[in-house]
Amino acid sequence: MLGPPACLSALVGWTGEYRGVDLGLLAAIVGSVAGVVTVVVAVLAWRRPRTPSGGEKSKKNVVVEVAYAMPLYDTPDGTQEFGEDMVSITARNATDQPVKVNGWGVHLPGNRNMLVRNPTTSWEPRLPHWVKPGDDATWYLPVDQMRAQSASLGCPFEDMIAFVSLADGREIRATRGMPLR
Repeated sequence: MLGPPACLSALVGWTGEYRGVDLGLLAAIVGSVAGVVTVVVAVLAWRRPRTPSGGEKSKKNVVVEVAYAMPLYDTPDGTQEFGEDMVSITARNATDQPVKVNGWGVHLPGNRNMLVRNPTTSWEPRLPHWVKPGDDATWYLPVDQMRAQSASLGCPFEDMIAFVSLADGREIRATRGMPLR
């Protein structure tokens, strides 16, 4: 039997006896373990949900936002004029599938809802409305109407929460109340 080189004997204390594992078998075991780990990592990466832009998908899928809006209209003489103050309610689709919005409105304290059936403006999408992946749709309520509701019910604006109803039965709420004082 051939012995190891002298430098190997000095480093690992080779005594000249061969009682080890076959190097071919050892290479096969290491290769197999590496292959299994690679497959597991690939499956986990493939299963992770992503948006079309490559980022992580939102857990809510559809996000509802409220904001104060003041439309600006073009007049026939070429000037611009501000319209009445509005509250905008926007549904943003962060999924990779289109979603269908069937309705929208405002939750009021005391288990009451204000559903809006007719559009306030001419540029709002009509219901039901499909929102494409990565796109949004916005509806509007006049600020005067929100102030009247708040005064008649005695509820603060931060307790008035906008929502959209989706065709799949989900109702998505805004994370904050009306942006009014």
